[in-house]
Amino acid sequence: MHKGILNNTIFYVVASMLPVASNFILLPFYTHYISTEGYGILGFIVLYQSFLPLVLSFQLQSSLSRFYFSYKGRELKKFITTLLLTIIGIGLISGSLVLLNLDDIIQLAFPSLEDQGREFTLATFTSFFTVINLFQLLLLRVEKKAKLFASLALIAVTFNIITSVVLVIVLERSYTGVVEAALINVVFSVLLYSYVNRKNFVPKVDFKLMREPIYYSLPLVPHSLSGLIFMYSDRIILERYVSLAIIGIYAFADKISTLFKLFVNEVNNAYFPYFNEAAIESAVKAKKLARELSKLIVYIVVMLISVATLFSPEVVYLFFDNGYFEAWKFIPILASAYLFRSLYMFASSGIFFIKKTSRVMVITLVAGTINLVLNLYFIPIYGIWAAALSTLLSFIITYIMAVLLSIKVFYIQLDIKFILPMIGFLALVVVSGWMLNKGATVSQPFVSSASYLAKLGILMLGLGWGYGILNLQKIKGILAWKKPS
Repeated sequence: MHKGILNNTIFYVVASMLPVASNFILLPFYTHYISTEGYGILGFIVLYQSFLPLVLSFQLQSSLSRFYFSYKGRELKKFITTLLLTIIGIGLISGSLVLLNLDDIIQLAFPSLEDQGREFTLATFTSFFTVINLFQLLLLRVEKKAKLFASLALIAVTFNIITSVVLVIVLERSYTGVVEAALINVVFSVLLYSYVNRKNFVPKVDFKLMREPIYYSLPLVPHSLSGLIFMYSDRIILERYVSLAIIGIYAFADKISTLFKLFVNEVNNAYFPYFNEAAIESAVKAKKLARELSKLIVYIVVMLISVATLFSPEVVYLFFDNGYFEAWKFIPILASAYLFRSLYMFASSGIFFIKKTSRVMVITLVAGTINLVLNLYFIPIYGIWAAALSTLLSFIITYIMAVLLSIKVFYIQLDIKFILPMIGFLALVVVSGWMLNKGATVSQPFVSSASYLAKLGILMLGLGWGYGILNLQKIKGILAWKKPS
């Protein structure tokens, strides 16, 4: 894997950071043009768009990365074409049914947003094109065209910035402008990526090739649904007990923390194809790859979250509208959840490789159920704090269950002697961050000089200690593995 996982990860992370970076560049302006209540409404529309692709695709696009290597030449192109047409067909049928019943869906899930029917309609179309776009992006990933992926992302992001600025800032269309820009941008992306991927499609289909992808993907529907439940059920429940303005603050904190979700997901996107190739050649080699790479990624994630935790009041105050200042308190909890997301990613690799996706479904069903119960019971009492803590607990549960359910099928033994101390260090950082920042207010966001010295001391401790116990030579050796010819 000469310049493989790490180099591709860099390109993928940069490419995925481009839209995030553009959003964060625009976010300070958004917080001036969109009220906390408007941001709360936008959060529910984004929530709707997160659930809808499951209905529109049945997760069929996820099978591409698993079955891509099972075909060669023209047969591969026929498989790709058939898979895309199947996804589009399912999306058209499902999307039509959703639009016919949209008023009832809004009344059931978001009763306070009955006046936002137009925005939800636009979001439905956005979700349909998003499914097609995800397939096109995944196709570039499995072909390992990381540089091209990054170049195209730059074009798409530039277009996104222009449309967003015009609709939200120039025309002052508030959250409606964000929804409209999202639809315009995803349509542009579909056209762009379809043109680039055009050589992968042929005028021939064979729906018999869809049997295995369907069997592989269907268990991932409840898996993904449960994952969304434990990610977003808190907001649906919060709507019944707190104001839209408070939900807007919580959604804003979650937006900041998704930077870490992005990093973890992009590592997974770059790592998983190589893991599959390694596992085909040698299970031992694949397990070593997962074990050593996981240590490096855990270390990086912990240090990134530590910086965000210790300096979250300053970041929110300096870059965003003062109405969102209280969001700093929830960023450490929500960001910490993605450490366990990264651990789950490595622990579950073997389960995905041997196609035991029913076990993945069990993991997220259990975690989603626990999360839903906790939210229903504790949100009426503790509000946003309960929502944040239940999210963290759910990610911890997914990691533990991934370990337990992989033992008898394809067990990847991660280095617990390294991982547990890193988890402990992050817990120390979160508690210390709250203590050092507890005096921060919107009128006095900067703490004492002694507190800043303590923050820097904690970071230096983590940098020195973590670097000292990482076996970088061994990691380098594992990552130098040459992919099978």
